[in-house]
Amino acid sequence: MPHPRTIASLPLLALALLAGACTGGPFDASGARAELRAARAVWQRERPADYGYTVARVCYCGQEVAGPVRVEVRGGQTVSVQTLGGQSLRAGAFDGLDTVEELFGAVEEAIEADPYRLSAGYDSERGHPLTLAVDYDRRAVDEEGGFVVSDFTALP
Repeated sequence: MPHPRTIASLPLLALALLAGACTGGPFDASGARAELRAARAVWQRERPADYGYTVARVCYCGQEVAGPVRVEVRGGQTVSVQTLGGQSLRAGAFDGLDTVEELFGAVEEAIEADPYRLSAGYDSERGHPLTLAVDYDRRAVDEEGGFVVSDFTALP
């Protein structure tokens, strides 16, 4: 189970990521694609067969959609998505973020959408995505989105 301090810090981390995504120079799609390819290569070498992680969406949406939730994957298939209090969610509530492959897919889709700003972070040891912060339109105030992954563990 994630440490309570980690859970409490997720919203603050999400805000920091969004603020970082909205600063700096123009979006570099080729650089983002290269980082994504490199991270996927590390994941292909280092991924465990079974794993779990906590994920929270960064969005202007309800808690059932935003999380954070704990995901468990065995043999490449999602076997559990639960609130941190242990309650199961409705089917499909976290589709698109409930395997590492889907996290990679979310990053790739964001890159291909040619956003105004994008920032993605990856785990240095296993390569899996840790963060995605994306601003699709510099003029829109509520267009930001992304995710934050924490507490990744290989499962026995």
